[in-house]
Amino acid sequence: MRVVSRLRDAGLGVALQQFVRHPTVAQLAAALDVPQAASAGLVVLLSSVADPELPVLFCVHPGGGSTHPYRALARCLAGRFTVYGVQAPGLNADEVPLVGFESIADRYWREIRRVRPAGPCTILGWSTGAVIAHAMGVQAPEEVAGLYLLEPAVTGDDQQDRFQRHAEVYSRVNELWRRGQDEHGAERAATERELRRLAPEMNLDEDLVTLDEWLPFAVLEAEVRSLAAYRPGRSAARATLFVSDTVRDGSGDEVPEAQYLAHWRGLYPAGLAQRAMPGRHMEMVRGDEQLDAVVSVLRAAAPGDGAAREQELLQV
Repeated sequence: MRVVSRLRDAGLGVALQQFVRHPTVAQLAAALDVPQAASAGLVVLLSSVADPELPVLFCVHPGGGSTHPYRALARCLAGRFTVYGVQAPGLNADEVPLVGFESIADRYWREIRRVRPAGPCTILGWSTGAVIAHAMGVQAPEEVAGLYLLEPAVTGDDQQDRFQRHAEVYSRVNELWRRGQDEHGAERAATERELRRLAPEMNLDEDLVTLDEWLPFAVLEAEVRSLAAYRPGRSAARATLFVSDTVRDGSGDEVPEAQYLAHWRGLYPAGLAQRAMPGRHMEMVRGDEQLDAVVSVLRAAAPGDGAAREQELLQV
């Protein structure tokens, strides 16, 4: 949001929706210069170029629907993978968010096949995106070359009420934001104060929640309602689970570590590889140490002569 404000100060008419949908400078520049079709796909290129000689990695968005958090990972994987992000529908005003991870998984497979019509895919997801990635593996395990789950949430009957409470908060926030767009003066100020009072329940700073800046509240509500309703099936996909200190020390709102691991291991009867990751959940694709952990696993699994290709790119 601060980047958008700076671009506007520089005289560029940038909407937050545009910034969310176009994760690189080149893509954002193109979006500002050329009208974008409303029917544009949900898959966006995160690598600087799409190299047809490299294996492809699809990163499923975390909560909120944007693939911006994966940009650093894409840079770290230059020369090893061509990295795409899968964004959520609903980041544009004319899009309706999807509810239900089975439906979402089906849609994302269709979107991926627009980019990669055939062949198995490597899929990574973080947080909510990891739950969606699991659902994709359940639907089409034969299409998955590798599945990388970065601390997905545990869902089920005993977690439903928790997610429903979060969904109601997002629903209320979305209602307030929409109402405030038609208000003025004291009425608008009162609505904004009420909106900001809900910021802590969304784990956001109050100064980030205003009536002047759009956030994907409807997408967040749809995702959390999907988490509340989701009862994951078993998967035959080859998968790796990454677990951070947040689960290990019980400092988050997840279930205890033993229950967490038992839940996910039980969904992979053929076996689930596990990797401990240093740091907190929110750092899993942001910190250098965390990125190194993910990249090392992905590089080890990459087919072909990626190392030679990486060296070739470094010499250009």
